[in-house]
Amino acid sequence: MKKGLILFLLMIFPFLTQAVEAKTIKMVAITQNDFSTNSSIKDIALKISGNYEINSSKHIPDGLLLDGTIVKIREPKRGKLGAVAYFQLKSYTIPSSGKTVQVKNPNAIGKITEYKPLDIKSKSVDLGVSAAGLLVDNISYPINFVRGVATAEEGENRLKAGAELTYEKSMFSYFSKGKHIDVPAGGKVILTFEYEEK
Repeated sequence: MKKGLILFLLMIFPFLTQAVEAKTIKMVAITQNDFSTNSSIKDIALKISGNYEINSSKHIPDGLLLDGTIVKIREPKRGKLGAVAYFQLKSYTIPSSGKTVQVKNPNAIGKITEYKPLDIKSKSVDLGVSAAGLLVDNISYPINFVRGVATAEEGENRLKAGAELTYEKSMFSYFSKGKHIDVPAGGKVILTFEYEEK
């Protein structure tokens, strides 16, 4: 009896479930007003920077204006985890036609995180220091100290700059908290939405 029931369930299981694949789209957006996760201002307007393809028939055009509300903020956490703002999309304006579309989906919530431009030169040096650390134990500390001393801003204490970079690049920096998002109007943030394709 048990074997028959299990066999029956295994046969009908594929028909009971639909294959739904959750995908994520990450976009660069430009804030249209000052935005901070420390602020009590809840309304925010974002302008999408660049074209993003969802699938072969759908895309998000450059200049799409998104209006919404911040519904939740996750405070910065230890481990360098920065603040995250949850953005409820209320409407969007299509740049080519100027038409505004109201969004009534309560699940149209995206995440706003800090925009960090990619510094290829710094990442390359970090990779080289990591590779050297595989050959010589703890070599990354003096290398990062010298990097900090050499790249200190004018008027900045060079020893302090070296010590700060050594700390930032060490595993001990993960004990510190991440940062709040604080962006002036015209600044960039990362906007991430999840969507499902059947």
